[in-house]
Amino acid sequence: KQLSLYSLPVVICFHLKRFEQTANTQSNKIDTFIEFPPSLDISPYTSSNVIFKSTQKNTTNKTIPTEIHKEAFKYELFSVVVHHGKMDTGHYTSFVKQEHDWFKCDDATITKATLSQVLQSKGYLLFYVK
Repeated sequence: KQLSLYSLPVVICFHLKRFEQTANTQSNKIDTFIEFPPSLDISPYTSSNVIFKSTQKNTTNKTIPTEIHKEAFKYELFSVVVHHGKMDTGHYTSFVKQEHDWFKCDDATITKATLSQVLQSKGYLLFYVK
């Protein structure tokens, strides 16, 4: 099975599976660390229609597909949502990037964070932007 993107969104959200149901209908939290990158190149996951989406006229005035600039496939991590606690009790925090700085948001408390702290978190939702 393969999934290919047909058009490129401004924001991509990855929802990591952090909860599972067992055979006896009990729910458990999956607390495994999953490594994620600070930037993504999604060109290997796009259909050829995206790569040649734009068109231009050649010298004989025929419309021909043109390759999209490689930077159009680059995405940067800008937010991570983390779940703390167990399945039935817990708390959500987030890391948010503003310009070049990272911040941790925990209810009404906002503190400065580092990229290292973000990448070492057990992300639940990952947000990337062009």
